[in-house]
Amino acid sequence: MKVPKKPPINVQLNLTPMVDLIMNLLIFFMLVSQMSVVEKTPVDLPRMSQGRASIIKPDDKIAITMKPASGTQMPIYQVGSIVVSNMAEVSRRLQQVKASSPSVELVLRADKTIPYRYIREVMQAAGRHGIATVEISVMLGSS
Repeated sequence: MKVPKKPPINVQLNLTPMVDLIMNLLIFFMLVSQMSVVEKTPVDLPRMSQGRASIIKPDDKIAITMKPASGTQMPIYQVGSIVVSNMAEVSRRLQQVKASSPSVELVLRADKTIPYRYIREVMQAAGRHGIATVEISVMLGSS
């Protein structure tokens, strides 16, 4: 008696879900790397003894970093990841951000050697453009 042979099983590998996953991961890491540029800019922040900062959401907040120019107390401004040379350009960029996102908030990161008059100018520019919330970043800890 002959035993009937089973037909061979046709196995196919569907790579579509794997390609979708790889594309999603690629897009995710490209976006995350762009957002981390602002947070990696080295700034000597003032220190405080307690407190907790909120997480910066890129759609809701714009970060302005102020570092001293070499040899002077004049600041170099960085709006998001773009370095600008003067306060007029900072004001123009704030106006653009406010026009595109009406509920935007400002996160101000200034080196502790920057005189307050320059920080006040940025806060006044934010107020002129209707940005009502300004957060000032500080370093947590002593010394």
